Amino acid sequence: QLPVGKMDDPLRGDVLPWIREAPAFSPGARSDKVFWGRSDSITDEREPMMVAAVSPFGGQPLQEAIEMIELEADFYALSLSPQVSCHAAFCAPIVSAIAQLSVLYFLAFQNENMFEEGKWKQPISPYWSLNVMKLISIVVSLFKVSTELQHAQQLCRALFVGRFQEDFRQVAGWWALALQYSTALCVLFVSLSIVLGATSCVGCFLKIFSVFIIVDMDNLAAKFVNGMIFLEFHVTVDPERLRAFRQRHRERIKGISIRTIFMIMPVALILLSGIVSLYFNTTPLTLLVFGQVDNVHAPKMINIGGCCPPILRLE
Repeated sequence: QLPVGKMDDPLRGDVLPWIREAPAFSPGARSDKVFWGRSDSITDEREPMMVAAVSPFGGQPLQEAIEMIELEADFYALSLSPQVSCHAAFCAPIVSAIAQLSVLYFLAFQNENMFEEGKWKQPISPYWSLNVMKLISIVVSLFKVSTELQHAQQLCRALFVGRFQEDFRQVAGWWALALQYSTALCVLFVSLSIVLGATSCVGCFLKIFSVFIIVDMDNLAAKFVNGMIFLEFHVTVDPERLRAFRQRHRERIKGISIRTIFMIMPVALILLSGIVSLYFNTTPLTLLVFGQVDNVHAPKMINIGGCCPPILRLE
């Protein structure tokens, strides 16, 4: 915050010229820390960020800024926060994963998501409007889950080139990354199955709202904790580790970036699951649990006596 006084304030004459002469990237000019964005890649062939800025207080140019990777404020990134203890760094990701997977399990294995009105739910509908709505809902679900994978991508960057004071911090980070990545893929798979099993256009959009809630559970919980306890969600880049990683990247991976790896897997998963589901005309979850089913000889559920409605029990 720069103080600006009245016209006759002598401090004003010192501050305003600096503001006029500051470069376009003024946040870097006022600080010796530069935060990476989501578009920055640790595989880019560039030198560490050099910020040619003039400090308004010391008058000396900042020749090189400290690079920081900013993480998303979620329960998985808590593992790399310096304010979090060792036990909390390992427990926070597993608590978040258990909560998300539990909601996902109860949502996925409801009877109405696989079987309804005496018939198995099938991905191909005789109504073209419903098929179009299913396609749109699947694409929206993919976009939403991809945001969680982008958060995991930032966490992966920090683990590759970050500087950590405690030895356990990097181990906890890889543990959190594995849980976050696997949970995101599970959410994507279940969302594909429940959307393909929808029997109405309104039901398609109502089902993807559950995907939004599950994906944002860890973010909401972390923001709640951050409101009570100050937490830092950024990691300092180690220049030596950054150069070493780029050298290994050039020799082994040959141009395949981390961003590409994190985007290929979810798209390949949803395409493969969708093709198999359409080929057998069975929703992915039903195909996984019961195998291929059809409604050619569907059982007729008869209500005898009029006292109790028929009940379908899946064991």
